[in-house]
Amino acid sequence: MVETPNRVVIERNPINYKKWILGIAIILTVFFFVPTYLAGPDGLERVMEDQGIQAPEPIWNGLLTDYTIPGISDPFISSLVAGFIGIGITLALMSTIWFLYKKVNKAKSTSK
Repeated sequence: MVETPNRVVIERNPINYKKWILGIAIILTVFFFVPTYLAGPDGLERVMEDQGIQAPEPIWNGLLTDYTIPGISDPFISSLVAGFIGIGITLALMSTIWFLYKKVNKAKSTSK
């Protein structure tokens, strides 16, 4: 980024575009393939089934319990939508943290 007296000019770098494309490709790959791995029980659930142990009643149910969305009957689509919501929440949270971090650092650098 180059600062001029009245405006900010962002320099375009082709490497940044490649990083964005690679990042989006990785996210889409995870988005479409992870739900197929979530269909079966995890390690703890598997051991509980093998040993005949009953799961206790949950103290609190999460918003997206078992990666499902209430009202969507297809488990694959439901877990896909839940994953998309999770990615969106994580992206929004991390973007907010990054924005605040940059803002604090900019304030510190200008106060010196």
